Amino acid sequence: MSVGAIEQISRFLTPLSQPECERLKHDNPGLPTAYLAWMTERGWGAVGGNFMLYSGPTPLVEILGGHASVDPLVAIGDDFAGYVTTLNLTTGAVIELDPRGEEVVRWPDFEAFISEWAADHAGRVTEGPRDGVRCVRRARGVPDPVAAGERPAAGLSRL
Repeated sequence: MSVGAIEQISRFLTPLSQPECERLKHDNPGLPTAYLAWMTERGWGAVGGNFMLYSGPTPLVEILGGHASVDPLVAIGDDFAGYVTTLNLTTGAVIELDPRGEEVVRWPDFEAFISEWAADHAGRVTEGPRDGVRCVRRARGVPDPVAAGERPAAGLSRL
């Protein structure tokens, strides 16, 4: 990934302080070093009006309600349309879940996810809101239940 893509994304993000990052690490054993480094060096926030990287891991049950029986996943972001990006605290994999709580896309680690995310959003943030995450899904041939008119899982309709 180009440094330019990261710099373009970073200007929309808010870095965590070192004490905030240490608290995340203490409260969430298993957070990958790459995730912690991103949060302190680059940060969290909404990019392009179509994706929010949270300021820290959020228990999945707070996002998916009754659909959250997938320990050890924690939510790290969402696309404002019912898809939740999660982090597996055991394996380090990043997994996107659809509004029903089913796996849609999996990245082997946070570095692979953030590289694709930054590259996908870098060209779009100055053009206004566009659904870059959905573009990646369509390119991979992944169906979009929200576009098909299916209802989001309990708790997601407020996002």
